[in-house]
Amino acid sequence: MQTVRLNRAAVAASAAVMFILLCVISYLPSTPANLQLIRAIRPEPDLLKGNKIVEEDTTAHLRITTRAQRVTASSEDNDYETEFRRKKVVEMMQHAWSGYKNYSWGENELRPVSKSFNKQDIFGGREMPATIVDAADTLFIMGLKEEYEEARDYIEKNFDMSKATGTLSVFETNIRFLGGLLSLYALTKEEFYISKARSVGEALLPAFKTPSGIPKSNLNMKTKLASNYHWANGG
Repeated sequence: MQTVRLNRAAVAASAAVMFILLCVISYLPSTPANLQLIRAIRPEPDLLKGNKIVEEDTTAHLRITTRAQRVTASSEDNDYETEFRRKKVVEMMQHAWSGYKNYSWGENELRPVSKSFNKQDIFGGREMPATIVDAADTLFIMGLKEEYEEARDYIEKNFDMSKATGTLSVFETNIRFLGGLLSLYALTKEEFYISKARSVGEALLPAFKTPSGIPKSNLNMKTKLASNYHWANGG
């Protein structure tokens, strides 16, 4: 009976202390700091069970510390994994560039299975090096200096929009040639890139001569007549 009386006395004392604290807090302004104080001292339901006061779980701090250690370790693992992935992407780029260089240098693109070149009129014929112009800025960004210099020199010496033949795609010419050359100029500030980009833009101007100003899909480089695909009329 004495143990029960002591426990009841402890509970009553704790309740009295909490009541006094709550009365004091009720007169405090509702600032964020005070709200945080209330949250910190409010009784947790699990701390009171029957007539006994349950001790706070002291392992909570240990769990938080352990979790923080895991987060730090995970961050270090992610740094290692990120670097590994970067290197792997660069290796893949080098592999792709080597295949193009060995089997279809200067052509539109590579047929990797047959190890031969692929010519497409949408790029303006065989003498328009779509892959070289399209890949050069990526080579530069990746820090592949030797490969970039190969691309740069070829573009400077050989890229000529007047060599384009057939009916090319306005879209493909924009994103690969015009976009590629402008990106290279933005990265290097070499003037010949902007000069060649201007020649591409000027060559595409006939496609923009429409009532709406929206360019047509295709442009015949010989007749300078623009047209749409049958499924893209209305421009």
